Amino acid sequence: MNEKQKLAFGNDFGLVYYPYDFKDAIDNHCEYSYNDTQKYDLSEMGKFWKFIENRNWIWKEKSDLVNITQSNPNEVGTLTFVGLGVEKIEIQTENDVSTINLVKSIFKGMMVGNIEIDFNKPVKSIMFYFRYDIAEPYELKINLEKYKKVKTIDDQSLYKENMKVDFAIGQGLVNIYFQKAKKEVTLIKVELYKVFDKSESRLISTYIIPNERFYLSITGLAYGVYEFKVLQYEATNSSKLVVESDKVRFTLYDPYPTLKRAMSRR
Repeated sequence: MNEKQKLAFGNDFGLVYYPYDFKDAIDNHCEYSYNDTQKYDLSEMGKFWKFIENRNWIWKEKSDLVNITQSNPNEVGTLTFVGLGVEKIEIQTENDVSTINLVKSIFKGMMVGNIEIDFNKPVKSIMFYFRYDIAEPYELKINLEKYKKVKTIDDQSLYKENMKVDFAIGQGLVNIYFQKAKKEVTLIKVELYKVFDKSESRLISTYIIPNERFYLSITGLAYGVYEFKVLQYEATNSSKLVVESDKVRFTLYDPYPTLKRAMSRR
């Protein structure tokens, strides 16, 4: 902003942002009760400093760029300009240019106007045109950032992810692989279950893993369906369960019937 533009704006100017449309702001968030003739008419709002709670002056000559971040996915907003010497404002979006003719407020004779903010049709810049062309138009860049949901993960989900449970099967055996859910883990157990039908599985063995070993090889298993889960503990006596994995199902098949069928086709 050059010196002529600063002079044209005057000493008291800026943009106020509030995360509501204008009517909602007046009806539900305004500190001052305007009468029916004043309501929704910026030129009649003399108590302008009481216009809205928690006013956010996002621009007062400090920068040529304004950043506005959407706080929730449904947020719409309004920018209200307050200043002297500006006759009109042009709003540049990605596909359109629109003009806002300002009105003179009974509040200090300020020129005021509202700019609707739609994060789905973001404003790219605001061009200020000064009265009597006393200075060249001033362009203020606008950067609107849509709401981004922050991905949160609870401790149990994080621990399960850290465990990296996996397995591989062979003839009558299964190898089970894992990592510590966190460095404080002092004991790891693996429970092996035999599945007898679709709804019933029975614990058939529990294995305690030696310290700093991160696999278990179980041999001598008959053909059939099994499940296992990994449990990890901490505390001095290893009594506090940190996390247990979901049950992982695997099947050991008898390869000989398949081989016999394959050989009989030759």
